[in-house]
Parts: sequence; structure tokens; C-alpha cells
Amino acid sequence: MNRSCGLDWIKDLLVSLDRPYAIVPVFNEIPIIYAPMYQFSTLYGFSIFHHELGHSVFKQFEGIGNNLNNVIIKHFEELKRSSGNLNPDQRNSRQKVIDYGIDYWVRGIKLNEIFCDIFASYACGPACYYSTVDTAIKTGDVFHLHKSGPHPPWAVRVLATYNALSEGQKSHEIVEMIKISWKNKKLLIIKTLFLI
Repeated sequence: MNRSCGLDWIKDLLVSLDRPYAIVPVFNEIPIIYAPMYQFSTLYGFSIFHHELGHSVFKQFEGIGNNLNNVIIKHFEELKRSSGNLNPDQRNSRQKVIDYGIDYWVRGIKLNEIFCDIFASYACGPACYYSTVDTAIKTGDVFHLHKSGPHPPWAVRVLATYNALSEGQKSHEIVEMIKISWKNKKLLIIKTLFLI
């Protein structure tokens, strides 16, 4: 599996089926992946498993993180320059929001998590989009910012997994149903459609 996915640096996987999904990529050649017992009997778990493998990819190729950080910094620098005519109080207030955005995305591992969502979506397609929407809907507040936690808001993660789909996948009937489900924040009964 590793070679066919392009993960040729991974020589072996240690998988422990006794706790929630996580990866310990300390030894990048033999990452330790944790998953619950039902991991290999659900499409839902399949995409999360690939999300965790994405952490190994992110660690293996340092340029990914550096490039993402540069894109984020450039984005916020452009926001600073495009402020228009503001009085000093408005400018200071806006600067604080921009600084918060830089701090939120660049310092920490939130870009790592977004990359892993995109990696899983690329590897698993609509199954990843479905599991991300499903989890987001179950969590409740999809826009909540956990500054101290590693994960960005679910709304960002759903958008990232959707945008990583191919154009053909985006126009598929199942993906369109998932998108409607997300828009209404109500999960449609579509799990069985993946089995057809």
C-alpha cells in the first residue's frame, strides 16, 4: 500500500487498535498509528487513517509546511496593504485581527492538520468529504476557533476536503447530496449509498 500511494519512505506501520485516531511519526520510516477497533470495517475510518498518514508526509517533506506558511504570510501581508482609508483606531483594530490570523495559522500545527485533510481527500475522495461533514455536523459549532488546540474549525476543514476533490468528484450525485447535507447542517442518510 505505501509504495502505491507514493509513501516509499515508510518501511512498516505499527497499528494499535485501542484508542482514537492518532499518529506518532517520531520514526518516520515506521510510524505508529492508533485507531479504534472498527477502523478496518468502515469507510469513515479509512479516510481518517489516511489523514493520519498525511502527518508522515508533512514531516517527510519540510517544504510543504514552509510553503504553506509563506502563502499564509503573503495573504495577510496583502490584507495589511489593502486596508484603504482607515482612522488610526480602525487601523489598529484591523492590525490586531490580522496579527491574530497570522498567529493562529503560522504558529502551531493547524496548517499541518489542513494539509492532512487535503491529503486524505485526495487519497479517499468523496468518502473523506463525507466523513468530514459527518463529524463536523456532530460537533455542533463548526466555526469555533480553538486557539490552543491543533485543529482549525470544522467549517474550514470541510471546505478544504471539498476543494481537494476533482471536478468530476464534485459533480457526482453523492457529493452533491453531501454538500446539501452540509449546507443544511443535517446529515442525510447517505452512508448506504457508498455501498452501492
